[in-house]
Amino acid sequence: MLSHRWARAAAFFVGTPARSAGLLLTALLVIAGVLIALHLIRAYTGAPGELRFDLGVDRGYGERFQYLQTATAVGFALVLAVRRRASVYLAWATAIAVLLLDDVFLWHERFGFACQRRFPQFGTAAIHVGEAVWIGSLGCLLLVFVVITHRRAKPADQAVSIAVGCCFAALVLTGVVIDAIHAPLIGSSPLDLPLTAIEDGGEIIAMCFLLTLLYAVLFQHHVPVLPRPLRRFVIRRPTAG
Repeated sequence: MLSHRWARAAAFFVGTPARSAGLLLTALLVIAGVLIALHLIRAYTGAPGELRFDLGVDRGYGERFQYLQTATAVGFALVLAVRRRASVYLAWATAIAVLLLDDVFLWHERFGFACQRRFPQFGTAAIHVGEAVWIGSLGCLLLVFVVITHRRAKPADQAVSIAVGCCFAALVLTGVVIDAIHAPLIGSSPLDLPLTAIEDGGEIIAMCFLLTLLYAVLFQHHVPVLPRPLRRFVIRRPTAG
C-alpha cells in the first residue's frame, strides 16, 4: 500500500496520477539515488574501489545510465512526433539528441581545447570561453527550432512542450551553469566533491523527470496541467504541426 501511495505521489511531479508513470519515476530516482550515494561513499571511504562509481568519470556507471535515459527520451519524442504529427516533438528530440551526442563525443570540450590552441596567450580561460561559445551558439539554434515549432503546435502539445522545456532547463542549469562554476575548482577545492554530486547527479535526476514525462504523454495520453505563470506560453491557435 505504501509503495502504491509513493508511486502516485511521485507521479504528481510529472502531472499525472497514473500508477505506471509513478512506478517508473520511482525506479529511476532510486537508481539515481544509489549512484549518487555510491559516488559520495567512495569519495569518503574509498569503497567501492572501482573508478567507474565516480560520477565525474567519463563512461562511468552514472554516465552510462544517463546515456540510456537520454537515448530512450529521444526515442519517445520521435515516436510522439510521428504519432501526433507535431514537429515540436522533433525539435525536442533534436535538442535532447544533441545533448547526448555532446556528452558522448565531448564536442564542447574539444572546441574549448581548440580555442586554447588557437589563443594560447589566454591559457585555460580560452577553454572556458570556447566551451561557452560552442554551447551558446548551438543552444540558440536549438532554441529557435523549438520556439518556431512550439508556436505551430496544438495547445495540448504546447503544454507538453512547456513541461519538457522545464525539465530541459533543469538539465541546462546542472550541466552547463553548475559545470561552468565547477570546472575551475576540479581537484583543487573542497567544493569539488559536492559540486560533482550536484552537477552530474542533478543531470541524472532531471532526466528521470523528463523521461517519465515523455512516457506518460506517449503511453497514457497525458496532458500536463501547467501552473498559471506558464499558461501564457500556450497559444490557443491550433494549426497543423
